[in-house]
Amino acid sequence: MATKEDWLFRAEHMRLTAKFLEKRADVLREEAKDFLVQAARAQMMADKIEVDPNIEANANLVLWCVHVIGSDDVYAAESHVSAISRADELNRSIWSRPRPEGSEDICCFAYADVWPWTPEGHAKSLDKYQQEIASKKDR
Repeated sequence: MATKEDWLFRAEHMRLTAKFLEKRADVLREEAKDFLVQAARAQMMADKIEVDPNIEANANLVLWCVHVIGSDDVYAAESHVSAISRADELNRSIWSRPRPEGSEDICCFAYADVWPWTPEGHAKSLDKYQQEIASKKDR
């Protein structure tokens, strides 16, 4: 039979667990907000590109990449349009893969972003990507 101390221990354990879960929920809410902001930006860019093709010329004043959230990979892209296209391909690939039963969440998402490092690093990453594509075509 449980003693008063057992019940007090359980109560404290449950309070601590609840605090932990509240903090984790706050973190997840913030991450969700960030994803919604990124989705809104991507939609705005898609809408602007359809309406005004001159935006693409200005977009290519910077170097572009595909950033994969989840694995935190960054791949150089030739242009803004190719970054959007490659991100879309990656997302379609990610979402089309079979997931374990009961697992509905995927913590992985690709989006077009500005290259965060040097132009030399961009050139090396782009060259590596093009070599990978060429080797896949040879298979």
